[in-house]
Amino acid sequence: MDHCYSYGLFGLKERYETDEIIAAGGAWSLKLEYADGNTRTSFGDNAGPFTEFNDCATAFYDLCGNGVVGFVPRSYYSPPDVSVSIRYEYRNQKFTNSVIGLARVNYKWNKFESLDNVIPNSWSTMNIK
Repeated sequence: MDHCYSYGLFGLKERYETDEIIAAGGAWSLKLEYADGNTRTSFGDNAGPFTEFNDCATAFYDLCGNGVVGFVPRSYYSPPDVSVSIRYEYRNQKFTNSVIGLARVNYKWNKFESLDNVIPNSWSTMNIK
């Protein structure tokens, strides 16, 4: 929760609005309830503290496995995929073929891990396109 504090989640304005006319948009509300019984509410209508929300998303993901207030990029909780492709030129024409995608098996990545996975045989790891 210290990260959320430093990212500004607990200092949000009461209301966020836009001056633009938006025909189909969205609204959000956030109610924070503290252990001492105090509450703080913030509301947005097609506007908001999106930088603060996205900064806090990874902190919430660490706490509960969901971004809650913002978008958590896949690269935060899952390692990058590895694939091999071949590019070549033949008679002034360029070709690209994706040959193989490597299966991710056991890994530790940015505080997350996936262990005790079954290692597939070499044919099932191939992803020919």
